[in-house]
Amino acid sequence: MENEGFKGLQVYKKAYALCIQIHEMSRGFPREERYELASQIRRASTSVPLNIAEGQERRESKGDYRRFIQIARGSCAEMRVLLDMAKDFGYIDEAVREKYYAGYEEINRMLIGLQRYVENRK
Repeated sequence: MENEGFKGLQVYKKAYALCIQIHEMSRGFPREERYELASQIRRASTSVPLNIAEGQERRESKGDYRRFIQIARGSCAEMRVLLDMAKDFGYIDEAVREKYYAGYEEINRMLIGLQRYVENRK
């Protein structure tokens, strides 16, 4: 896993693909949300793969690696709240919210596994 870099991590691949989907989905938000909720959703979704990549590149330092995984997990939580808001504001329906919500729950579980791996390595 360590020799492949961040692009070899399944969690990175899933987070990156979900980020692309979220960006496409948020383009359908009302114009007045361009610099509000849509922008926040894009930033949070982008934060997940970016922090996975940065953590992987700093893997020699357990503390740095753990910190970036924690930031990515925080962004997953942020995305779940933002998806709830988008649904409650009427910008997406429940099926869309559930699809992306489940994606961020899965990524969070994968990040927990990565976190355990980092903490148990020598």
